[in-house]
Amino acid sequence: MIKILKSGIICMLMLPNIAFSQSDMIPLSEYFERPEDRREMSYIFVRCAGLFGGVVRYGGANLSDEISAKYQSNAVALLKTAVLLRLQDTEGAEASSIVANAGEDYKIIEEVYLGKL
Repeated sequence: MIKILKSGIICMLMLPNIAFSQSDMIPLSEYFERPEDRREMSYIFVRCAGLFGGVVRYGGANLSDEISAKYQSNAVALLKTAVLLRLQDTEGAEASSIVANAGEDYKIIEEVYLGKL
């Protein structure tokens, strides 16, 4: 749990420094201003996981193995949290489809961040 919280804090500190165009994701400050019924809690975790994945892909061989492993581990922990939240919020849905959907969302967001870094 502490690892997930640390990952989330690091992510929140990194996100404001990345510029967004009109066609990309909205800034999180705007996302949090939405009414609660127009927000999905798991989105924040998937988005942070995508940021960490994008950093690893962007850094490539320039990142030490230790740093790369930490970023990948944080991305996995955040993505697992997102899946658990989605499982709680979605009654009767197939777990495999929820996992696949979270993975697809992660890949899309990772690509957006990869293009921004």
